[in-house]
Amino acid sequence: MGAVAAILVLVLRPAAAHDFWLQSDDIRPPPGIVIAVNLLVGEHFIGDSLPRPAEGVERFEFLHAGGTSKVMGGSGELPAGLVVMPSSPMGLLTYLGGGASVELSLKDFNRYADAYGLRQAIETAGGWKEAGPFSECFYRYAKSAIGDADAGGLAGQALDWDFEIVLSTLPQANNNDLRGRLLAAGEPVPDALVRLYRQGEPGLELKARSNADGSFVVSLPGPGPWGVMAVTIARAGFFASCDWQSRWASFTFDWRR
Repeated sequence: MGAVAAILVLVLRPAAAHDFWLQSDDIRPPPGIVIAVNLLVGEHFIGDSLPRPAEGVERFEFLHAGGTSKVMGGSGELPAGLVVMPSSPMGLLTYLGGGASVELSLKDFNRYADAYGLRQAIETAGGWKEAGPFSECFYRYAKSAIGDADAGGLAGQALDWDFEIVLSTLPQANNNDLRGRLLAAGEPVPDALVRLYRQGEPGLELKARSNADGSFVVSLPGPGPWGVMAVTIARAGFFASCDWQSRWASFTFDWRR
C-alpha cells in the first residue's frame, strides 16, 4: 500500500473498523491458471491484506458452473489463498469466518454505531447503558465475482448463510441501477445500512437502507471495481463471551460497460 493510501486509511477508518472483502489478482482469468486471493480489512474500500487465519475459517471456496474448488493455503500465509481456474473461469469466491472479537470504549462504541448506521439496531436491542468497555464478536461473510460482474450467474443466488448480500440485478449499459437483497439464513434483513464504494475513490460513498423484504437499490455513477458492504448487530446471549455479536457481509465486483 502506498504512503498516500495508508494515510487515507488512518484518516477515514473509524475506531475498530473491520469492513472485510476479498480481492483476487486477476478478475478475468483464463482457464487453468492459478490466481491469488487476498483477505482485506479496512474502510472505504481501502484495506490492508490479512494473512490466512489459523482457525475460524468455515469456508474459503470458488463456486463455478462445474462445482466447487477449494481456495488452498496455509495458516499465516500471504496471499491468503490460491485457487486453480476451471475450464469455465467464471464464478464466485466465497469466504466465511468468525469467532474474532474486539473491545471498544464507550466513546468508540458510539462512534462505531454512527459510522455504520447501527444506532437504531443497538437501541432496539437494549442500547448501551453500561459504562463499557464493550466486547464484540464478529463474523465475516464475503463474496467476490470472478469472470464478470454476474459471476457466471451466481451473483443472484442465495447461499443460505447467516448473513449475505445477493445482487439480483446488475447495472446495464442504459441503466445504472444495482439491485440486491440482504438475507440471514434465507430470510430478509430489513432496515440495514448498505454502503457502496468504488475502488480508488475513498471520498465516494453511496448509501441505501434495506426495505422490509431486505431489498435495496442504488444507482451507480459509472463502471469500475465496486464494493458493497453491510453489517448487522445484536445483543449476545447470556452465556456468550461477548456483549454484542455482529455479522459483516461484502460483495465485490467489477462492472464494465
